[in-house]
Amino acid sequence: MSKHIEEAKERLKLVEKEYKDAQRRTDRMYELERKAREECDRLNAEIDTMEGRIDEIWEAYYLVRDRNISLIKEYSKEANAVHEEMDDCFKKAKMIKYEYEEEELALVYFARAYSRKERRDALNEKVRKLKEAKEEALSEAKNESEGLERACDLLEDELRRVKKDYEKKKSIRERLEREESELLKEVEEAFEEYRDIKI
Repeated sequence: MSKHIEEAKERLKLVEKEYKDAQRRTDRMYELERKAREECDRLNAEIDTMEGRIDEIWEAYYLVRDRNISLIKEYSKEANAVHEEMDDCFKKAKMIKYEYEEEELALVYFARAYSRKERRDALNEKVRKLKEAKEEALSEAKNESEGLERACDLLEDELRRVKKDYEKKKSIRERLEREESELLKEVEEAFEEYRDIKI
């Protein structure tokens, strides 16, 4: 009888040890799974931040572009009107000078024509600078956003790798939990057997 008790006691000790080992393995894997999940969350947050920054870059560019396009239209329209005035003044000045030989009056029209020419050239220079600024803003937005997009792509690759690792750890942890449950049943059975023999 005592031999059966000793064997039952040894079996109980063995399955209790196996169960505790299984618990430790499960706990360790759960910790690794938790860390992988946290890394997924961190990478997701970083990607969201970068994507938000890309949106901000393009929103800032669109503001510059829309403002500049509006001013380009306005200054171009004014430059065209001033150019017509200049042409008209030059025509009148030449007509007055050569057809009517009114030198002083012709000089007044020539002066006005040159004044209109200066105004037109100044407006055209503003248009040129606005177009240049719009192109520079586009180039800067492209360069900055492309750099961030490349960084995002690398983070997304890393996220895919970490998610795969997380899913693997989760699967292992679930398997270990099932094994742990089976071992707990064995512990309960060994305890009942030991108790029954002892009684």
